[in-house]
Amino acid sequence: MLRIELDQHALAAIRFAISPLHTTEGVLRSVARHPANRQWAHPARAALRAQQLSLLAGLFGGAAGYVPDFLVPGPAGFSGDVQQELHQVATTPARRVRDELQLTVRGLDGSHPDSARVRRTLLAALDGGEAALASRVAAELERFWTVAVFRRWPGLRDRMDADIVRRSHVTARYGLSSMLAGLGSGIVWKDGELRASGRVSAHVTGVRQLVLIPAVISGRAGSLIDQSDRTDPANRRHPIVYYPPFAHAEGRSQRGDPAADLLGATRAALLADLPASRSTTELAHRHGLSPATVSHHLGVLLRAQLVTRSRDGRRVLYRQVTRGRELLDGGPGPD
Repeated sequence: MLRIELDQHALAAIRFAISPLHTTEGVLRSVARHPANRQWAHPARAALRAQQLSLLAGLFGGAAGYVPDFLVPGPAGFSGDVQQELHQVATTPARRVRDELQLTVRGLDGSHPDSARVRRTLLAALDGGEAALASRVAAELERFWTVAVFRRWPGLRDRMDADIVRRSHVTARYGLSSMLAGLGSGIVWKDGELRASGRVSAHVTGVRQLVLIPAVISGRAGSLIDQSDRTDPANRRHPIVYYPPFAHAEGRSQRGDPAADLLGATRAALLADLPASRSTTELAHRHGLSPATVSHHLGVLLRAQLVTRSRDGRRVLYRQVTRGRELLDGGPGPD
């Protein structure tokens, strides 16, 4: 478990981020962690094989317990640009590449049947120098992104954005402490310390900033810090915590979600998709429904006072109100 001490300065610098490469890493990790998953692991494995991405296949195939951190640079802003992030990977300082590859090679202890092959692949790639290896990794990441993630990225990004909007509402309404305490299973906020489960085990102090990223692929808590003791302090990344995003209404309905039970799965899904203002046309596109069907359901939600309606020029926009959010979260909702 990662334990992160947060003083008042670190708390003031907490921010969210949406990152193409961090999401891509989640897809790659599904190959080893959830090999039977047909949504992500099967297509990811097929892409690695078809594109002959030997470095990525070795690193994320399960043989290596540790995957180099430089593959997922710290997000520079709120919404990352994939080309900018790939450039960060390709230009990783040589010392970081060398140290993190050494950690990876040391982790190939022979307990996995592919350990020897992956070790040979990594050492051969390193023969050309750290800069060449970083460029090759970036190129393989770009090909994997293009084949396995790119087409699904808009939906993933929108889901992360919607989750962050909802958590921003929690912060504004109940305070930062309530938001941190409600990040989900595997994350605990208590006495100035955030604890996140995952493969990293450390006690981190002196934090200047904490980055929160919705774990839209795995749906589980996790964390990321620099694990090489030799990492240059000036280039040390801010700790990153992955947290489980709010579930879609459709997914919750199968477990007896009160909003779906009361409204029906389609209306509950539309309501859950309105933490940010959206038009009828946008909702129809996102949910695969006709505009007329969406308009009908929005009318029901509006009459139930679960959403509000406003105009932006010629566009009519709908958005959740407090009553709607409470119903989605299992609160009182309609009388």
